[in-house]
This record gives sequence, C-alpha cells and structure tokens, in this order.
Amino acid sequence: MKTFCENSIRMPSGATLDHFLKAVSNETTLNREFIEICTPNSHALKGANIGDIDNKLCFGCLNCIDVEEINYLTVQGSPSQFKTNISLQNTCNKLFQGKYTRFGPAADKLANHSMQKETEISNPLGTLIIWNLSRDPTRTFFCSSPSGELSINTSNHLDSREGHLDITICSPQDKIVCVLEGKASVAAMLRDISRDQWDRYKSQLEKESKENNYTLIFSYLVGGNEIGLYPENSDAPHSTRRLELYKYIEEKNLRFISIEALRSLRAYQLSISKEWNWETWFPKLFADNRFIGLLAGGIVTKENDVYSLRKAPWCK
Repeated sequence: MKTFCENSIRMPSGATLDHFLKAVSNETTLNREFIEICTPNSHALKGANIGDIDNKLCFGCLNCIDVEEINYLTVQGSPSQFKTNISLQNTCNKLFQGKYTRFGPAADKLANHSMQKETEISNPLGTLIIWNLSRDPTRTFFCSSPSGELSINTSNHLDSREGHLDITICSPQDKIVCVLEGKASVAAMLRDISRDQWDRYKSQLEKESKENNYTLIFSYLVGGNEIGLYPENSDAPHSTRRLELYKYIEEKNLRFISIEALRSLRAYQLSISKEWNWETWFPKLFADNRFIGLLAGGIVTKENDVYSLRKAPWCK
C-alpha cells in the first residue's frame, strides 16, 4: 500500500510553467514535498504523517493501491484484499465501452466527495491519480492546488486576477506536460464561463511548452457526477445542464476529463492493463481533432457536428 509521495514540487511564488519545465530538467535540485497519498487522511496534499489509512473515510479512489495488491471491492466501494462478491476485473470490463456506466458499487461516494471543494479535494485527488497513472511515478513531477499552483499572467478586463494553473504534471523523460483547469462539478464549470480561462490560458501555455520542447495536454478536469458530461445522443440519464454545457463546449472548442474517468483508468490499470499510462494515451487522444472528452463510459468525439460517446481505443 502506498502511503506517501515525494514528487510534489514546491516552486517559488510567481513561478510559471516555463520555470517549472526548466526546473524538472535537473531532478537533483528540485524542492520536493513529502505528502500523504490518502486525501481523506491528509486533506489537500498536506505533509506526510505516515499511519494507517482510514477505511471508514475511503471513497475508493485507489490511489493508495499498488499493482497486484487487490482483486476485489467491498459493497462500500473500497478496495479489498479479501474475496468479495465484487470482482475488480469484472467491474472494469464494463468501463470505456462506449456506453454509460458508473464504476463499481457506491459510485456516489467519489462524486459527492470530489464536488465539495475544487482546490482542497478534486484537484489534489485528480493530481494523485494521474501521478499513479504515470509510466514511472518516481520520475513524474507535479504542482497542484491548494498551495502549489504555478502562475500565468493573463489578466484582462473580464478577470483582473492573475491566473493560476490548478494542476501541472509532467514527465521529463517523455517531454510531456499535462495542465488541467479543475472544476468541482459541471455546475461549477458553467458558473465560471465569464472568466474565459480556456482562451486566456491556452495560447500562453502552448508558447511556453513549445519553447521547452514539451508536448502540451490542456483540459478541464471535472469532479462530481459526470452524467452531465455525456453527449445528448448517449444512453446516459437525462441532465438539465447538458445542453447548456455542450453549447459552451461548442463555442470554445473545450476538452474535458472527469474525475470518474481517472479513477476508472486507475482501476483499469490495476486489473486489466498494468502497462497503461497517461504519457502514451493522452497525447494520442488529444492529437485527434475529433476528441472532446474522457468519461468512465468511453470517449466523447465530435464528427460532422455530432457529439457521440465511443469505445476507448485501448479497449479490445
């Protein structure tokens, strides 16, 4: 069981993506922070205080699990080393098939937890899952809210505040950096439309990544229940926010990943494909102009002005 991580990087105040990418080129000089893996225990990447992970608070994010450590889930959705009626592999066989699904039992536990606070819950949670999905987590580094965000100076008349990058995670050996703008839920994403963060951030991030010879992955990371992220013609239950959201996606050409999808990928990696890593698959997805979003049920694409849910390319 994983209890801590030392790859959270503390950058000086005001440091930008450019500063971060230059810093990680020399791993021996990085200012690393020793943090806990279990977010219910540590609540927002606090310093590590190694002890037993509290099973009563577990909502099944799977961040603490090592490969080949579990094969089952409890009815509460927690990982289990002991045999139960819920097989992790059978659960994962339903994921990413181009059909609406939810991960395992008690799926609302993760959704309800991640939608509470963006900076202190959903962003750190998503950061740690992606770190676990790395080809080599020991050489994958990140900065994340609530206290480690990088800066991006893109203030304008719509929003006078200096921009902050919620999540920045990079693989120096693969020369790939993933920057995610976190939103606690679909509703929170829609509330922030006026801030125009996508257009304000994208060109500057592309510039700084290119100057450092990095491939950039830029996306929204959305917590809470992902039902509203499914396209209208999918088999997902009705959502009152879906049409409004997809109008916004259409206007800004947005891309998104759900927290639910990340947790599902972690489960998929643990039980079906131990070689799965974000450094291989995220660039392939984001290089495809048809790709819009990643959900537990599959990938959202846009072809001939139609949004559809499709089977993920890593599924047989």
